[in-house]
Amino acid sequence: MKSEKVIVLFYPLVDPDRQIPNLPFSVLNIARMIDGLSLDVIIIDERIIPDYEQKLLKIKDDILLVGVSAMIGYQMVSGKKFSLFCKNVLDVPVVWGGWFVNVLPEIALKESFIDFVVHGQGEYPFRELVIAILNHKEYDKINGIGFNDSGRIVVNPQHQISDEKQFPKIDFSLIDIKKIAEINKSDHNSFGSINYIATIGCPYNCTFCCLATVWGQKTYSKDVSVILSDIKNFYENHNIRKISFDDDHFFGKRNFVIELCTRIVDENIDIEWEANAHIGTFLNNYSDEDIILIRRSGCRSIRFGAESGDQEVLTTIKKKIKVDNSFQVAELLKKHHIKFVMYIMVAFPWNPDKDFKLTLNMVGQAKIINSDLEAGINFFVPLPKTPLYAEGIKYGFKAFEDFQQIVDFIATDYSAPWWKRNYREELHDFLWLYFKYANPKHYKSKDKKIKFINYIVNKAFYPICVLRLKFNFRKVRIDARFYFLLKRLFNWITLNKYADDREAMARTRSWRR
Repeated sequence: MKSEKVIVLFYPLVDPDRQIPNLPFSVLNIARMIDGLSLDVIIIDERIIPDYEQKLLKIKDDILLVGVSAMIGYQMVSGKKFSLFCKNVLDVPVVWGGWFVNVLPEIALKESFIDFVVHGQGEYPFRELVIAILNHKEYDKINGIGFNDSGRIVVNPQHQISDEKQFPKIDFSLIDIKKIAEINKSDHNSFGSINYIATIGCPYNCTFCCLATVWGQKTYSKDVSVILSDIKNFYENHNIRKISFDDDHFFGKRNFVIELCTRIVDENIDIEWEANAHIGTFLNNYSDEDIILIRRSGCRSIRFGAESGDQEVLTTIKKKIKVDNSFQVAELLKKHHIKFVMYIMVAFPWNPDKDFKLTLNMVGQAKIINSDLEAGINFFVPLPKTPLYAEGIKYGFKAFEDFQQIVDFIATDYSAPWWKRNYREELHDFLWLYFKYANPKHYKSKDKKIKFINYIVNKAFYPICVLRLKFNFRKVRIDARFYFLLKRLFNWITLNKYADDREAMARTRSWRR
């Protein structure tokens, strides 16, 4: 007979080739809810513990259930492999949570390796499910869970959203912070970096985003004292000096941000940090004096979803900003010596040629204003549980119907049925040449062994790139063909030692700059 003393929470690989480990908050948040149930919790982060099979076999008879957190993406593949092992070898119940089951719970429950899903805010539903399984009680009335009842898929309504302050503190001893921080260590410094979640939710209802569906446009923050306690723990015990606040809407509440920044300054916590903001909220709510305080507290980068350079698109997707607002932010952050990171989507279904052109124009003009600007540009993909999902289907997008179809979709280069041409080559040249070298200091981000040669390249291409962006001219890209020929030759000579075609995107998502 099983002793049933352990719950295993699994965080799958995000990418099979490139790992930038961070704190797996999705499972850490769930783990804190087991408090008082006389159960042990083991977190297996596959990025840190890839050989989990032997570890689990040693405790096979003690496992009550396993939980998997997965986003739409490669985590589904890795999570499936783990779940099949748990079902076929360990013979234990498998519970899935995360953004995949938040938006597609019915598809998840069609799979034989998934017994339950937890959707919405998962803390209380997961705890109630654990108690029901532990005590052999009924679980069919628990809000926030779903299950397959002999072929009948049941997805109960979401559990009511709770204030983050109601939950117990996260137990960071369950994971190897030291190893995560070491992997994320800056190339130029001896200290580590890590991510953190201080707030949840977003008050906006952008039609491309499913946050409003899950969180109901509600927002909550942790107590500032809890945040500071965690930061001090990272700082004093793990040599961490850089924090990436990965909240969806960190700058949403001015009073919260000002209190946190004031206390960081007053308590002499010597960190650097970055966070996400809504352009409209930031411009409307924060004065120059506020931004000076934010900079003093260590803020060195702010990430904004500018989304599009086409005002028609911005209005249609309910972004509630103007194109010119991006230029205002570029000027403002340049003035205060804070990096502006811009996230963009291109090729929406209504008029993809127009918004692709106008958006690259906007990004280029913002770069002219602020040469330190960084940008992450992705093609628009309709997401389930968003208003634009049905819109995408109307324009020919094939709705997701099963697990394997989604896996196949993410494994291929996306090309929307409404595209009037293939935009990839133009976007590639724009990002990896014109945008990159329109910064005269780009070479400083390079490995010191190739910094001098990159200095020469930077100086040679800078005037061309600036003119390209200034006049929005992206035709007849002979200069790009010449540059990439030189780059391929250099990579061949150096055996690809310094090759990294994802550098511009990676710099917007990692402190390893």
